[in-house]
Amino acid sequence: MLILDDVHALGPGSKVTAFLGRLARYLPAGCSLVLASREPVVGKAMKLRGEMAVADLGAGDLALDAAEVADSTPGTAAAS
Repeated sequence: MLILDDVHALGPGSKVTAFLGRLARYLPAGCSLVLASREPVVGKAMKLRGEMAVADLGAGDLALDAAEVADSTPGTAAAS
């Protein structure tokens, strides 16, 4: 698994962004590429998204409710 953060800072037309598109296209089976960005990833990712090879996670997907926070924090109980 390769995880890259702040991908939004690269810009959609950069050479690095183009490289990441090629990298994503030719990853070996069993490998994952995770791109973290504050903005939607555009360019080559759009084609991969259409092929269901991309999963988009937004703030709502990553937010925890009170019970999940309590479960992940030792010594606390979920609010009723």
